Amino acid sequence: MANREVSDTTSGSSAERTSSGFERTSSAFGANTNGFGLTASDVDRPSGAAAVLTDRPEQGDELGERNQVESTKELSLTGERPQENLNIIKELNNKSATAMPREFASSEFTLIDGADQQLSATGDTPTAKQEEQHDVARGDKRTGKPFDQSALAATTRDTTLDRSIERTKVGNTEFSVTRDADGKPTEFTDRSGTWRAQNDGETFVNTGDKDQPRFMRGTPTIDVEGNFSFKNSDFGTTQTHFRNGNSRTEIESSDGQRVSLERNSSGIATQIEDRTGTWTSSDGKNWRNETGATRSGSPSIDANGEYTFRDRTGKVTEKTESKELSEAKKLQQEISRKYGVEISQPGERLEEGATVQPAARELRALDDTLDRSKQMDMLSGKDGDKDRKPLKISFFGPDAKGTHGEGFGVYADDALGIFQNSRINPEGWLGLKGVGLHELVHHEQSKMSSDDWRGKNPGPEIEHLREAFGWKYHQKFGSVMLDKNGGMWSPTSRGNHDHEGGPSTSWVWVDGTKLQKGEKHTINGSEMAERAKVKQASEYNSSPYESHAEAASLLRHDPADLARRAPEVYKAVRDWDQTKINKVFGEGKMIRGINGKIVQDNAENRQARQEMERRFGI
Repeated sequence: MANREVSDTTSGSSAERTSSGFERTSSAFGANTNGFGLTASDVDRPSGAAAVLTDRPEQGDELGERNQVESTKELSLTGERPQENLNIIKELNNKSATAMPREFASSEFTLIDGADQQLSATGDTPTAKQEEQHDVARGDKRTGKPFDQSALAATTRDTTLDRSIERTKVGNTEFSVTRDADGKPTEFTDRSGTWRAQNDGETFVNTGDKDQPRFMRGTPTIDVEGNFSFKNSDFGTTQTHFRNGNSRTEIESSDGQRVSLERNSSGIATQIEDRTGTWTSSDGKNWRNETGATRSGSPSIDANGEYTFRDRTGKVTEKTESKELSEAKKLQQEISRKYGVEISQPGERLEEGATVQPAARELRALDDTLDRSKQMDMLSGKDGDKDRKPLKISFFGPDAKGTHGEGFGVYADDALGIFQNSRINPEGWLGLKGVGLHELVHHEQSKMSSDDWRGKNPGPEIEHLREAFGWKYHQKFGSVMLDKNGGMWSPTSRGNHDHEGGPSTSWVWVDGTKLQKGEKHTINGSEMAERAKVKQASEYNSSPYESHAEAASLLRHDPADLARRAPEVYKAVRDWDQTKINKVFGEGKMIRGINGKIVQDNAENRQARQEMERRFGI
């Protein structure tokens, strides 16, 4: 049984390899990584073209300032006369009998004084026309709620770190969105804590549980009224927390139908919009629509984007799913059909815990992973075995339990598990692709004539690979790795971490050439990488079994990276891989291309591979 936690190899930028970003901190945030230590004195000036601090009239020149506002729309809300300036804005706004320009109602025009009180740049009592225009500005006329001018969000600007922080409060919870100089969200906080953006700018990770961090993909926003929303790009759910404590969840179905569910501050469902109309309720159970029709039951929109309405008996009478969930389900069916595998349905109870619904993005990464492994038998058991079943692939969330829930992936008994850590970055070497390829090699190893990778008589195929990888069988200690001087080292644990953040095997000298005086008898993975007779694909090599899985999976992920890191291992695993390809496709038909995929064995692809290998002296 193999639980692939993480390895140290890399394909692409080093940023991708920093412990998968799970504990990554941004130097732009300084020591205070949540960025919420700013006070009113830290605010240099409001951002936005409408708030210009230069060339403003002198104090007391009220007529001049009115003229400047009417001609240029420029007025300072900081400095010596903030209240007088606000009064001028209100007077001019009422004189025109129209709503203020949208930029005057934005969060950037909220003045925070030393007492942390807010003075709205809008008037005290907006007109009906103003309410209508504010509804249009926020893109939502369906709530019917009047504009609450006291609910504007606060924005501060830190010119030293070149970022802005938008903040609002719902009940006792502070919500915030931190943006970089380009306006891209880099961090946000909600009721679950702090979420930090990864390299793609769309995936946000909460490291509250450092073992299996939680993640969301999407966009956080705080609107001009101080309401916080997060649009989940994986499953198409948009959840909004209103300042009055109410909330709304909405989706768009594959046929363009908008479905929404609103709840009050006590969590009771109060309004539904679905294909049957708009329904309201005071108790969350009894509903009436605009025509007077009634019905009873409980509505819900789950995290995967599925809306259901259940009647009093629990029977589902209405069901709709988001277009994103619909796409994911179709991909899941297509992958199962194309490769002959079984993908677990969400909610299945397995040893590691309950399975979850993979997103379309993750399934596309899985599709590519399986495509690179087309030479593989995806059924259980060996050829000729009775009752062979498809390889089962399961996705788990952060709450996966059991002995194998700590890592990135697991293979056992013809079943492959993908854990939360791998799902955060599906495309990466530490993500679903790299981990999936590694665990699939373990499945491939189970088809070999022998699976005794550590024993005295593993058979010629495994014996050849063990020797090519620098391993030797020791009568007392089992498999040991040789160093350049003839020393023998036994792997002892996976508790250390390598220089790139992944788990690393510890090593203890056991036999062979004796160590020099002062040399350590126990070393870490990085030190063993320097001493090893044969350069390894990674520092994750607690046995020949794992050394081979790392090398073969890296060959299929990024052949050039393996050739650069471990030329001898590259040659051995390339030739082994080719025998598997020939067995399925025939001699001289297909080869492993320089992109890691199986391609036609023609002059062009052979030449490209030869040129790549020459660069690394192979």
